[in-house]
Amino acid sequence: MRVLAYAWFLVVLLAGAVACAVTPTSGGPTTRGGQEEATDSVRIGLTEWSVHTSAEALRPGEVSVQVTNAGAMQHDVLIRGALGVWGTPMLAPGAQHTMTIETQAGELLELLCTVAGHDAFGMRGELAVADEAPS
Repeated sequence: MRVLAYAWFLVVLLAGAVACAVTPTSGGPTTRGGQEEATDSVRIGLTEWSVHTSAEALRPGEVSVQVTNAGAMQHDVLIRGALGVWGTPMLAPGAQHTMTIETQAGELLELLCTVAGHDAFGMRGELAVADEAPS
């Protein structure tokens, strides 16, 4: 089952390469008006030299983050937001780590790999948090 989940993730990762670094539209993302619904969970894929996310916007509050190193070398991810800084341990190729973070409405989270030089090669991105939780 884990192999199928990993294979599915790689397919989504390759198909979703456009969502590599998510930047909010003017005024920030919302949860209505035809835009993508904000979510309380996100998958982050790490490859040489990019950070891919499965969502364009997160809900404010507690968010589950599953990080997979789909690259050929060790990577990690640091997530910096208004309410804290969270990070994974160094992940071997194929390894996963799940953590919970706390987000604030309207903020922009910074994502980056802390391995020396990796952020300069493009292993960084941003992930928006919706202006409000869905009603």
